[in-house]
Order: sequence, then C-alpha cells, then structure tokens
Amino acid sequence: YMTVMALLVYIKQRYPIDNQNIYWSLLMMISLSTLCIYHILYYDFLEILGVNRHLIILTTLVITMMISYYMFFKYTKLNHEQQLLNQAITYFKNDQQNYAYLEKKNNELYKLKHDLKYDYLQMKQAIKEKEFETINQIVDQKIALLDQEDMLITSGNKLLDSFINMKLEQLQLKKIIPTMIISIQDISFIQDDHLNIIINYLFDLAALCVNHQELQVKIIQDTCVFEITMTMHLGIENIDPVKYDTLKLLLKKYQGSIKIIHENQNLIISLLIPMQ
Repeated sequence: YMTVMALLVYIKQRYPIDNQNIYWSLLMMISLSTLCIYHILYYDFLEILGVNRHLIILTTLVITMMISYYMFFKYTKLNHEQQLLNQAITYFKNDQQNYAYLEKKNNELYKLKHDLKYDYLQMKQAIKEKEFETINQIVDQKIALLDQEDMLITSGNKLLDSFINMKLEQLQLKKIIPTMIISIQDISFIQDDHLNIIINYLFDLAALCVNHQELQVKIIQDTCVFEITMTMHLGIENIDPVKYDTLKLLLKKYQGSIKIIHENQNLIISLLIPMQ
C-alpha cells in the first residue's frame, strides 16, 4: 500500500492535471479490484484446483496495476494536450479585438496607396504646367503622413498581416524592430485559429530569446514547405515550455515540426509545415 501511495505522489508531480480526484479514484480502483480478485481466487477457486494461490494472486495484482497505470497515463496525456489547446484557443479569442484594430489599419494603408496614386497624377499635371511649388507641397504632405504611420506588413494575406502587425506593435514596445522577409502564396490549408497561435507563439518565443534587439524573421512558402524562421544574433535560449509544447502539439496536425538551432553565434527558431 505504501508503495502504491508513493508511486501516485510521484505521478502527480510528474504529470499534473486539474482534476485532483483522479488520483484518489485510481488508488480506490486498484485497491478494490485487488481485494475482489484476491477474494474470488483465494476462497472460491484455488482451494478446489490446488493451484499455487500466492503466484496467481501476485500475477493478477501486477496485471491489474499495469492496466490501471496505463489508463492513468493515457488520461493524463490527453488531459494535458486538451489543456494546452484550451489555453491556445483562449489566447486566440482574446486577440479578436486586436485583429479588428489591425484590419482597420490595413484598410487605411490600402487607402493610402490609392491616395498616393492620385497624388502622382496631380504631380504629373503640375510638372506639365511647371508648378514646382505645388509638387513640393504634395511631397512634404506625404512625407509627414508616412512618418506618422506605424510599421505595417502587407504580404497579400490579410489574416497573416493582421497577426504579424499585432506582434510588431508589441515588439516595438520592447524596442525590438525585426527585419522581415515574407514571400507566401496560399496558406489557406492552415486554419485561421491555428495560424494565429503559430504567429503569436513564435514571436513570443523569439521575444524572450532576443538579445541586442536584433531579430530577423523569414516567412517563406514554396511548392513543398511553409517555413517560418526566427534568427537572433547572440540570442539566449529562454523558451517558454508551455507555448513550445503547444506549438509542437498543434504542428502534429499538419505533420510539421519546430526546432531550436544554435548556428555560430545565432539562435534560430525554425518552424516547417509541409504543403498539403
């Protein structure tokens, strides 16, 4: 009995779950099943058959405990994975307001591009009429307007842009302005909530590892793979285990992988998802 209790305490520390009653339920199941089997075998059958009752009882007890612990480990694994997914979904829901805000900023950027085309036409007409002061005023206005705009990414995928731009604003508060390389075509095979988790968690992992505010981000898609690489010069490996495990669990759905790589003086977080 003491051995079973000690083992349960060890399991509880190694595989923590929310439902505390599962540990006591497991203990009761093992104890009751052992007593029942012992009673049935010892008093009803073994006396008649003349079998070595102690060997049979021991074997039955071991098998019962193995089955019980297997069920317990299976339960804790599923419970842990569900907790990670629930946490990620909650994270996604909390970002909906940020998404609406960033979508608005993207629309403002598209409007800015439209207005810029109109200004070019005005400048073209002013050149014909040699009204150089008018051209100078238009240029000054646009320079002042652009200086007021935050750094925005426009890859062509509005959803990806919104998630990335949200993280860029958060990084700017930490005085981190990353160098971005983005080249994608169609990543619709990744669910929207999963894409949000991937972008958010990757940038969060990188932000914890960044040193000297140097961060290079490459998001590339070709015919074979969708790749996101975060490169930090003299980066410190300070990985949030919950977010890292959540990403690994999520990437299993897409047969993808995530790795932490040390290359020369660089720390690299690399995520790969094969095209589907």
